[in-house]
Amino acid sequence: MDGIVTSVLKRITPDISWEAYVAELAERRPDLDVVWLSQPHDWFDILTRRALTYGELVDQLVVELLAHVTPRWDNVLILGFSLGGLTALRVAHEVARIERQLSLASVSYVTFGTPFGGTGRRRDALLRHLPLDYFTQMLDLETNQRLLRELCLFGHQGRLRLLFGEIERDEIVAPASALLPLDWLDEWQPDGDVGWDSFIIRNRGALIRNHDSLLYDSEARGFIDGFVDGLLSTSESPR
Repeated sequence: MDGIVTSVLKRITPDISWEAYVAELAERRPDLDVVWLSQPHDWFDILTRRALTYGELVDQLVVELLAHVTPRWDNVLILGFSLGGLTALRVAHEVARIERQLSLASVSYVTFGTPFGGTGRRRDALLRHLPLDYFTQMLDLETNQRLLRELCLFGHQGRLRLLFGEIERDEIVAPASALLPLDWLDEWQPDGDVGWDSFIIRNRGALIRNHDSLLYDSEARGFIDGFVDGLLSTSESPR
């Protein structure tokens, strides 16, 4: 699931979206069922209240994902970029609640520059005072903790792997926020087959927009491909 940028930026630099990457992945790995979920609103829509509420957006994405869910799935990899990492966590929670017959052997959840504790920058003080539920959700530590802890319960059913990524020189999300779940997990020490770790991903081609222009870097894309191929090997069942 991708994050949120401005529509102007998307028009100028369309490959900033994860849509192109997902299309390439589906072509490179035809053995996978690849589903791209995009947050349709940009920051202008959100700030001017033209967007759906955050709850309505999550419901819409859940319906979209359910249309792709199949009993064939036994290994699932969730990739979440930026705020998309938080939205993906909520969508996965709702799908698991609805599709109780879905039997999975393995779930992996990988995030890139996701603001688990807000952006970690000075702008958080402003965002906390904006009466917009997008920001309320983004900065809601209790909800983020609860959803991640509930995801950890999957470790009693199958294999769960959690990887949290910091984008080097990230101008949007501070490392302490992107890697915050590591502190929670170290404290919880969840039972079952649960493993977690962190990583740093670099954007070699960006001077000032390391976060939003992550996919410009072929090395960064190759890094992400490595996660896909490592966590979903070609010998496993489609997912």
